Amino acid sequence: GVSRSLFAAAALYVRAGLDWGMPNPTDPAMDNLIVSGAWAYRGADLQAEGDWVYPPLQYLLMEVVFVPLRRLAGPSADPDRVAPWFIVAARAESAVMALAAALGLYAIGRRAGGRTAGILAAFLFLANPAVVYYGRTTNADLPYVAWFVLSMALAIRLEARTASGPSTTRFHGEETAFWLAATAAAATKDQLEELMAECSRN
Repeated sequence: GVSRSLFAAAALYVRAGLDWGMPNPTDPAMDNLIVSGAWAYRGADLQAEGDWVYPPLQYLLMEVVFVPLRRLAGPSADPDRVAPWFIVAARAESAVMALAAALGLYAIGRRAGGRTAGILAAFLFLANPAVVYYGRTTNADLPYVAWFVLSMALAIRLEARTASGPSTTRFHGEETAFWLAATAAAATKDQLEELMAECSRN
């Protein structure tokens, strides 16, 4: 359908430019989580290398991506040669999270104003210059925005279900998913804690 075609186009859009500045053993982007791809290859503690500025979740998710890359590279690879693999892989994860955020905004917009509103919300998000940039970096911003948006989409669904009738097994499953997404947001970038608290009060 139209929605699938649009999100396929969005995926191609986010994919474009993931390898900017490569090949390079270090990431030229400012404010990134992986200064050196060689560190990632060697299995360095990237959270410690970043002076523990951010919570651990995004570092753990990147490590999930890095494990197969290390196996593919082998133990005797030239760290500077394979370093770009790790930088681009981490950027790809940010791009996936950008699409997840767009999907969440589509769901919120569709519930609020129909499919056209959902598509417009997702399009405007992906066209935002900050998303264009951070969706192609190893920064924590897009991942935490994605978790937050997904938690809000789930919260809106839960509110609608609460208004329509008694709790069901599906309701409790979605409630659990909401809390997991909200927790993941706070565990990705701690600046979100105040925003989450404000949303819960309102």
